[in-house]
Amino acid sequence: MESEGICAACWGTMTVVRSGETINPKVYNTNVMLRPDSSYYYADCIGIKTGTHSLAGNCFVGAAERDGIQMISVVLKCPQSSQKWVDTIRLFDYGYTRYKACTLDQMFESARDRIATVMVSNAIETDPRGGALDLDVAQISNPDYIRMVPLDDEEAMEDAIADFVTRSMLTITHNLVAPVSEGEVVGQFRYVAQSGEEITALLVAGRSIEAQPPKLTLTDFFPFLKHLQNPLVRALILVVLGLILLLILAGIIRRASRQRHRSEIYEVRRREQLREDREREHRRLDRRRREKAEQRRRRRALYDDYEDDDYDDFDDDYDDYEDDYDDDEDDYEEVSPRRPGRAKRRR
Repeated sequence: MESEGICAACWGTMTVVRSGETINPKVYNTNVMLRPDSSYYYADCIGIKTGTHSLAGNCFVGAAERDGIQMISVVLKCPQSSQKWVDTIRLFDYGYTRYKACTLDQMFESARDRIATVMVSNAIETDPRGGALDLDVAQISNPDYIRMVPLDDEEAMEDAIADFVTRSMLTITHNLVAPVSEGEVVGQFRYVAQSGEEITALLVAGRSIEAQPPKLTLTDFFPFLKHLQNPLVRALILVVLGLILLLILAGIIRRASRQRHRSEIYEVRRREQLREDREREHRRLDRRRREKAEQRRRRRALYDDYEDDDYDDFDDDYDDYEDDYDDDEDDYEEVSPRRPGRAKRRR
């Protein structure tokens, strides 16, 4: 039997050469706790040394290992040789009663809130934990694994849990989207024990989580929109929309160009019309001035034909002529103001 740093055997053989003769005698361990045929056999015992002394009497330094826990015992001054085996067995039994055995399931449960609680999306709104899911382990590769932890020692238990967490590795393979059924496999668990043994298990859901009811979408009202999920259809729609935008842009540019052309034509025609109106008005005024000049010339000729005694009649006629002339001049001044310094001609 062997352990870390301690090795013991209940018997063995050795080779002895004496006077040229080789013999192989069998050697027995005086520690009867290692012998399965002994009434003091202790399965967990791994050594160590028996002894006898005149002052210390029958002595024994023993060692035992169970579930990774090693214990060392020392008994001295036993009155009989068999008493040291009895006392050692009592010491071992008492020592191991001060520890409790924790299976991998129990250790995992104690560390679950640190490593094995995940969030599930799309959980129903009435879920009591808001989508939080505790994981369990199943199909453990070594279901007999246990870890000894001191009894009534919270600090030691906390250290054991922290050590368990550092030695554990979880791999989530599920998408963690509701619905999730209790016992459904969601990943893999791997644990490396203190002895170096690798223990694996499945990660399963500790409870069921319902999914949110499906929400109505546009595809529920317009089923043809489901075709938009096809990448080729989406690409074709984008091409068509691009062509439509190009046509709209071309139409806007063409309309703006046509409007600008109309504005230029309108401005040219307006200017031509204004120029024609000015020329027409100038011709009318020139014609009017020529007519007035002709009228004045005729009046002067008429005045020369009047005799002295007809001056009164001529004055009356001329006053009427003056009134008509003044009215014409007022109309003329509204269109073309008279030049400065030019006085109305009167008799």
